[in-house]
Amino acid sequence: MKKIFIVFIALLLIFSTFALSCGEKESEENQEITITFKVVHADKSEKSFEIKTSEKYLGAALEKEGLISGEKSEYGLYVKTVDGETADEANEGWWCLYEGEESALTGVDTLKIKDGGVYSFVYTVGY
Repeated sequence: MKKIFIVFIALLLIFSTFALSCGEKESEENQEITITFKVVHADKSEKSFEIKTSEKYLGAALEKEGLISGEKSEYGLYVKTVDGETADEANEGWWCLYEGEESALTGVDTLKIKDGGVYSFVYTVGY
């Protein structure tokens, strides 16, 4: 009887630890973070937005705020409009995505955001 009681207590401790660790992971995933989003328009004017979000990826956070739009394709979202300004493709205008001071290595849909991160779209002409 004593062995059964010890096994029961051990299983209860294991289950409790597992349940608590799962709960912590879930709350971390849904944690709200703050990012800075900057836009450099074609006329070189700049705007900065502080965004609080629980989204994991930049594209989702910016779309939710109504700051970007474009065309979805098999490669992800091709951003055509940022902060109300649409790139003039006829004159080779497009939006270049930055993470910090560096050109982003992924698309906006797959760029994972970090608390305190700074992200930008800069209007660019030519390639």
